[in-house]
Amino acid sequence: MKMPFAPPTALLLLPFLFCAITPASQALEIDAEARGKLGLATAPLKECTIPRTSPAFGTVLSPAPLIDLLRQRDTAIATAGFSKEALARAEKLFASGELVARKDVDAARAQQVQDEAQIRGLEDRITLEWGPAFAAMSSGDQASFIAELLDRKRFLARIALPGRKWPEAAPTGATFHPGGAMTKPFHSAAIYQSTTTDPAFQSLSFLTVFESPGISPTPGTADSATLELPGEPEHGLLVPESAVVFFQARAWIYSVHGSGDEFQRIEISTDHPAPGGWCVAKEKIGTDEVVTTGAQVLLSEEALSAHPAEED
Repeated sequence: MKMPFAPPTALLLLPFLFCAITPASQALEIDAEARGKLGLATAPLKECTIPRTSPAFGTVLSPAPLIDLLRQRDTAIATAGFSKEALARAEKLFASGELVARKDVDAARAQQVQDEAQIRGLEDRITLEWGPAFAAMSSGDQASFIAELLDRKRFLARIALPGRKWPEAAPTGATFHPGGAMTKPFHSAAIYQSTTTDPAFQSLSFLTVFESPGISPTPGTADSATLELPGEPEHGLLVPESAVVFFQARAWIYSVHGSGDEFQRIEISTDHPAPGGWCVAKEKIGTDEVVTTGAQVLLSEEALSAHPAEED
């Protein structure tokens, strides 16, 4: 349909007109003069690769139990260090004939064995409840990891496969989508098989550590996720952030058709974030060129065309 340039006064009605836009739009026909007035700019899309994925569900976990176990282990390691030194002193004094009874040496040795067993017990708990990767952390890595969890620069999430599915191979990464398509998803390659099952799904799940450069989701947050699987990736097109508009809680772009005067609004998936935008399967876009500047203006124009203003 032919799109006239919207008068400025009509823009005041836009909040009341968006409800008239249908999920699937007809092609908008806009000539070169109108495109100049609207400030539209188009650009071809670059190629990208999309990893194999499986839909999943994510739940943000509280880091408090893990932090508590890690700090208990720190205390146990320090205590074992003191008891080891005490045993060495007692053995040295006893060997030199000082006034140290055999029972004192035995008591120091028993305490040292007990303290070492306490460390192993805590490491076993960390392995069984959280996984061997956390039990194997060095003291330096553990300190920085705890600090980032407390500062909300990282967060933990359990990613569960619905329907009791089992992947053929271990996932290579995960993406978490708190808030749906309108928020930037979190992606991580730090993924481990979970030692517990999500009670809501009773299926295989994975524990993932996500980095959060901005505001991180709070424990208990649950939303959709994807697991990346090994295998040959698909070929896609990189859609820049400037080309995407969000409407009805979904992501849309305006693709260019015909001679360049026709623009079609199509829905895209935001399951595969990439630097500067999202990687989308080629067949989902159907064209190599999209509107990169002025997509929101086109959405407004579409709203006006769906409910044209009455003439005097």
